[in-house]
Amino acid sequence: MRGGREGQRGLKCLKLYLFTTQRNSTVSFPAYHLYICTREMLFFNYHRKCFTSYMSSPSKRGTLMPSQWIQNCHQRFLKMGVLFTKLMALFGDKEHKVLIVGLDNAGKTTILYQFLTKEAVFTTPTIGSNVEEINVNKTRFLVWDIGGQETFRASWNTYYCNTEIVILVVDSTDRERLSLTKEELHRMLAHEFMYYVGYVHIQELQNASVLILANKQDMRNSMSAAEISHSLTLSSLTAHTWHIQACCALTGEGLPASLDWMRSQVLAN
Repeated sequence: MRGGREGQRGLKCLKLYLFTTQRNSTVSFPAYHLYICTREMLFFNYHRKCFTSYMSSPSKRGTLMPSQWIQNCHQRFLKMGVLFTKLMALFGDKEHKVLIVGLDNAGKTTILYQFLTKEAVFTTPTIGSNVEEINVNKTRFLVWDIGGQETFRASWNTYYCNTEIVILVVDSTDRERLSLTKEELHRMLAHEFMYYVGYVHIQELQNASVLILANKQDMRNSMSAAEISHSLTLSSLTAHTWHIQACCALTGEGLPASLDWMRSQVLAN
């Protein structure tokens, strides 16, 4: 029986590995198999403890069925986790995860290092990602700058987990690719992660705030922030708090206001 169960679990993991887009493409199958098995074992042990408490507490369970008891235990567990997270946010030194995305040549890396050094830094096209810690009035941001070339955009979703703010950098002079930027933005915000225990779909960025940086405002014939907002249909983002800021990565114009907005969002949340 044990061999049969192990074989079924291995087949399930292989199917998930081959057909899911949620895993990092660099993860090997043995590592992915170990991850799935470990996760399922943790949930099995948790449910077993819930069921044991159900059997040993006849006065508390009343007329509840085992499935209802486990669901109630799960809800209490989640509430405790939320409370613990809030306490850590109040008394701990929390880092807030930020993603900088956008098409190639939009100025993402220049903005990242303008945030960090307050100077224009010579950059090259990002291969993979850059990450830096930025402090704004004692608020710590861990900022990920992700490559915007077509080959890297497919891997953006591997960075979504626990993201609080998404910064979309737009090249205000690139009118031809503005529709592509719009597609990437809405695809990113609608991205769902398949939570395999219970097969629940969740949107990883559902609680993220969105900051649009209309870069290269120093260039002639650049689009205004209002024009970009209309083209990206930002008014349709009713599920997210969003803000658009005109800026220039080379001079730093508009970026201090962007950092202030980011700080106000994490403090409000």
